Amino acid sequence: MRFYTLTHERLLKVSVDLSTDQFFRSGGPSLHSVAWQLWHSARWDDVFAAHLQADFEREPRNEVWQREGLAEKWSFTPGSIGRRDAGTGMDDASAERMRFPGQAAVIDYARQVFDFAISAISAIPDSDLTIVAKDDRDGDTYLDNVITISSISAGILE
Repeated sequence: MRFYTLTHERLLKVSVDLSTDQFFRSGGPSLHSVAWQLWHSARWDDVFAAHLQADFEREPRNEVWQREGLAEKWSFTPGSIGRRDAGTGMDDASAERMRFPGQAAVIDYARQVFDFAISAISAIPDSDLTIVAKDDRDGDTYLDNVITISSISAGILE
């Protein structure tokens, strides 16, 4: 949890410390903006947290993305922004065309999601960390999934 929390804190600090231009500037077709990277990391944490909530029959079971209606508010067409509407698998041109709302809105979404993820992970009973996660096609445990998701976020910082 310490690594997971530290990764989130670093992503948010970097995002807050940038100027608006720096936050939204792309480094080229395969080097998406910090806005895109933060959104992408938050989207996967959101999907993961909602999945955990459902697995352990806790509320809320919906993603922050869904509860807040952000696809509509941000004018993103569901089904057009990668796997699980989280950016994975998008071609570079489509990712580059995404227009995010203001910097504060993207950062606020990430903060909400990171809190949701920490809450969902923290509620996993210790005895369940090493069992295979429900519906996990790869046979990964809950702990495997926590490590994988946190590593993806940490990779964005590199």
